[in-house]
Amino acid sequence: MKGFIKILEVVLSLLLIFGILPFFTSFSKSNDEWNNALLSLSLRDILISLDKSGILKSYIVSGNLEGLKNYISSLLPGNVMIEIYVNGIPKNVIKIGCNCTLEEKIRLERSLGIYFPEDYTFSLRGKIVRFEFLNTNEIEKMGDADVIIFFGCRDLSKYLNYLNEGKAFIMIGNDICEEKIFNITLKDGLVSSYSQINSNSLEPFRIGEYFIDVPIRIYNNSNFWVKEMSHSLYVCIDNNSLPCIRIDNLPEEYHIGDTITIDETRIKIKDIDADESDGRVFSDISIIDRNYNFYLPNPYPGIEENEKTILKTLNGFSFAQCNYFITQHGNGRAVWIKDFGEERKDFGQLLKSIILWASEERFETQKQKINKNFIEIYYIVSGVFESEPYLIRLIAFYIY
Repeated sequence: MKGFIKILEVVLSLLLIFGILPFFTSFSKSNDEWNNALLSLSLRDILISLDKSGILKSYIVSGNLEGLKNYISSLLPGNVMIEIYVNGIPKNVIKIGCNCTLEEKIRLERSLGIYFPEDYTFSLRGKIVRFEFLNTNEIEKMGDADVIIFFGCRDLSKYLNYLNEGKAFIMIGNDICEEKIFNITLKDGLVSSYSQINSNSLEPFRIGEYFIDVPIRIYNNSNFWVKEMSHSLYVCIDNNSLPCIRIDNLPEEYHIGDTITIDETRIKIKDIDADESDGRVFSDISIIDRNYNFYLPNPYPGIEENEKTILKTLNGFSFAQCNYFITQHGNGRAVWIKDFGEERKDFGQLLKSIILWASEERFETQKQKINKNFIEIYYIVSGVFESEPYLIRLIAFYIY
């Protein structure tokens, strides 16, 4: 009898222990979640404070991420480790490989507003950016390229090393291929001819940030498109000898810095060159509406919208897709975009924005072993200063 009682006591003790253990496990888990939530708030407050003081910008622009890491670490408890990643700083020189015929290369340049050697350079947020095309159309020889562009399908299976190296592929066309690389899926149904930049996902939103800032060059007495309408631009000199432009030969004159509305779309005049001595008379303009409606008369085939859609219709289709973190090491970017045609300067402005995004500088601190129970903070710095906006990704974790 005594033996039975002993066994019963042991059983009851075990039941009590196993009954209490989940409580402590749950308490421990809740405690970790609470600590991570507090740490997340602290880190966000630190980033906001450093941003407002200008300290954040000074570290980022100089590329001193280790210094920024040490600065932030000094404001945190000693048992917290962090890693910092920065995207969004455009390169001063972007090397473009065009895997295309001579006619396609000329068409690409015209889409980007390039007609003369001087047009490869443009101003973006106070800094000078230059597109530099490689002197080869062979994809095998494009190891120096930041971005490789082509029209229509290519078999990229032999060139995946380029993605591992951090390069980007941009495919222009209505063909469907390399679905995994370009993140595209066919979808049946009636496709709308209008699409807008997707502001609900981070990377498409950042492409939209470039779009409203990047200029597109329109030469004198030539046309540009707004939605489904074509308009003519004329460069003039006003009565005060200042350069100006007129639209559709109407009498109103507009000057550098003016914002005009055409077809319910705001357009900013960024520069005007009325000097005829070098044979180059033009205006640099930008569509500055985030909700601009891109018009495509033939929107087929239908591509399904997802979180990486750049241009989306109201009924769930995509006109442009991006992809990133493609390789097992998290490198490489890719963009598929429907062919809007050479004369569509709104398409050219978007394509410029995509090239800037695809070729961005990417900085990171020296990697260390990361605790699996880490938190991740994203912080977008958006403004009017040089090298903005850029994206900061911060990973933090407790080491004990």
